[in-house]
Amino acid sequence: MQLEEQMLTELLVELAHCDVVLHKTTQGRIELERFLLNVAKIGQRFANAKAS
Repeated sequence: MQLEEQMLTELLVELAHCDVVLHKTTQGRIELERFLLNVAKIGQRFANAKAS
């Protein structure tokens, strides 16, 4: 799958942030859900931009 550089950058930043937070919390599931929601928002934003 080919991703635009900007989208890939945002996804990697979210992944790095999630990794850091997972090491600091005992509520890992919440942080993983937050990560997935953020990824979905990024994907939706880029899909809307392409459709416009």
